[in-house]
Amino acid sequence: MTNQFATQRRAERAARGLSKAQQEMGIPSEIGLARQCSPNKGSQHLGFARALVEEMPHTLRQLETGELTEWRATILVRETACLSKEDRGTVDRELCSDPATLAGKGDNQLKAAAIALGAELDAESMVRRARKAEANRRHLTAGAGHHGVSDGVAADEASRDRACDVAEGRRSRRRGRR
Repeated sequence: MTNQFATQRRAERAARGLSKAQQEMGIPSEIGLARQCSPNKGSQHLGFARALVEEMPHTLRQLETGELTEWRATILVRETACLSKEDRGTVDRELCSDPATLAGKGDNQLKAAAIALGAELDAESMVRRARKAEANRRHLTAGAGHHGVSDGVAADEASRDRACDVAEGRRSRRRGRR
């Protein structure tokens, strides 16, 4: 619905002869207003909708049929954001083309599966994303003291490291078979 609204709004503006930049102007704000959130959140909702419609059709189908919650779709979109359109499509197909693939898996298992598959397809992008996230967390958690934040960060880093190691191992085994 969000993507349809944006597409309709762009078409109306294009029909009036407005430039591409002018066609886009204010759409996130309108989405934010309709969803009772900020323009920034409206932009995030629009990015999420575009990713589903343009790059992740299997995830969208499961979301529409109720087999996947919006939160779980968000996890998949978020964890594959650094991948190319083709690689993101592969993760989508591998994890969501058959509803049985995710049956019985929790949110953390879903996230780990998306990260591992993403790392298998493009380890460099996943590592770059993990490093950027780590740098952002260090900035945000500076002075956190004994609040346990660093323990969670370390666990998340270890999870991403394992995913990259698994991907490297799979790639090495594949090369050996060729």
